[in-house]
Amino acid sequence: GVKQYGGLAEFSLASLLKDLLPASQYIANVKMKPDETRDVVEFAVRLQNDVLCPIDSHWPIEKYKAIDEAYQKKDKEALGDARNNLAAAFRVKAKKVSEKYIMPPKTTDFAIIYAPTEGLYAELASYRDPKSKELLMEELRTKYKITISGPNTLCAILQAYHLGFQ
Repeated sequence: GVKQYGGLAEFSLASLLKDLLPASQYIANVKMKPDETRDVVEFAVRLQNDVLCPIDSHWPIEKYKAIDEAYQKKDKEALGDARNNLAAAFRVKAKKVSEKYIMPPKTTDFAIIYAPTEGLYAELASYRDPKSKELLMEELRTKYKITISGPNTLCAILQAYHLGFQ
């Protein structure tokens, strides 16, 4: 089910972090607001001066599967609805991550949401709001200070962080 895919997304994120960063440079299950809430971000990368960059994964598999099913059936209306539903799921996630985990100066003034497959990332990167024509990635970056990252883009971001330490 859905919970299983969430676990796979978190496992994928953990594997990337383990492969690309020394263990001292990231931490798992971090309480960003320990006095206010029990919410924990899946991972946080330590930057200079112990500033944390929150990274949470998200994989709404049923919404993503609906896109494929509509595409296979060549149903343009269902495809449009499915793409809108996927974008809406990421808007909700971005808002939650922004409210729960971004809190400068303890953290960066942005957070990353990890999309665990390149197909999901490509879908999100190409999505434009039907009314405003704004790219979803730009909307989330400006409105919530959230960057969506797929496996390849997260690798590039993490390598840049690691180089910054050296």
